[in-house]
Amino acid sequence: MDASPSKRTPSSDAPSLVAEASSKPLFAASLADERKQELRQAISALQAELSTQLSARDALLSESGMTVEQARKLNDQNIDRLHRYNDIKDAAQTL
Repeated sequence: MDASPSKRTPSSDAPSLVAEASSKPLFAASLADERKQELRQAISALQAELSTQLSARDALLSESGMTVEQARKLNDQNIDRLHRYNDIKDAAQTL
């Protein structure tokens, strides 16, 4: 192979590729790091909100003397009643 100045050899390409490669990932990495930090902050905020809501739920349940299972059962019963009501209402409207 001819090693003339017009042809590039792998060793002559290496420094320019390294410079290009190192500049792009640094910028992309900084954006990715910023995004990761934003996501971590959002996750922390959501975890704090969830903790607050769970504490409020537990306080309400303890005031009413119910357990979580009892509250879920009551909620399911109310949903069933609403479905039955809507079915009756729909039948009455067709008459």
